[in-house]
Amino acid sequence: MKQINAYKKSLMVLAFSFFAVTGAFAQFSIGAELALPMGTPFSDGVNMGFGGSANYQGAINDNLSWVGYVGYQTYSFKNLPSGYSGSFNMIPIMAGVKYYFTESGAGFYGEVDLGMFIGSASLSGPGAVAPPSESKFGFTPAIGYRVGSFDIGARYNLISDANNLAFRLAYVFGGSK
Repeated sequence: MKQINAYKKSLMVLAFSFFAVTGAFAQFSIGAELALPMGTPFSDGVNMGFGGSANYQGAINDNLSWVGYVGYQTYSFKNLPSGYSGSFNMIPIMAGVKYYFTESGAGFYGEVDLGMFIGSASLSGPGAVAPPSESKFGFTPAIGYRVGSFDIGARYNLISDANNLAFRLAYVFGGSK
C-alpha cells in the first residue's frame, strides 16, 4: 500500500511541476456541446444529446499544443414503450494534440484525441433494468476556430457502437491570446 501511495504522490508532483512550467502559456476552456448520434445502432436508439466539457491546453511550440479533455453528454432514448423513460450518459476522458494553422493560440486548428469513453444508461418503468456501465477506447479528430476568448469546434467521436458528431462553443481562460 505504501508503494502505491508513493507512486501517487510522485505522479502528482510530476503533474503539478508540468502544469506550473507550462502555466504561462496554458489555456483552460469550458464549453457547451450538442451531439448528434451517428451510425446504427446508436442513432436508432437515442435522440440528439447535449452536455458540457472542459479542455486544458499547454503549448509545445508556437503552433502545437497538447490537450486534456473531459466532458459529459446525455442522450434520451427513442421509442420506449409507454410508461418508460431513460437516458444514455457518456463521459469522455481524452488527451491529444492541437495544431493552429495560422498563429499560436488563434485562428483555425485541427486536433486529434485518444482516450476512454465511460457510458452508462438509466431506465425507469415497470420492471426496468438498465444495462451495466461500459468503458470503451475512442479516437476523435476535430476542427475548430479560436477568436478572442471564444472557441468554436466540431469533433467526430469514434467509439465503436456509440459514434457521435459533437459541436462545441467554449469560453477560453488564460494563455497568451
